Amino acid sequence: MNIDSWLNQLLNAFTEQQKPAWMPQCLWLSPQQKIAIIRELICPVSKK
Repeated sequence: MNIDSWLNQLLNAFTEQQKPAWMPQCLWLSPQQKIAIIRELICPVSKK
């Protein structure tokens, strides 16, 4: 399994548990956006 699919499964599991019922579906991020955010958290791009 590659890192993208692993991160996506992890995020999907997390958001399924944490998603508030009142939050509109349109506010949820696409898989690509989720992966980009996680990658930023894991290895931030240097701003220099």
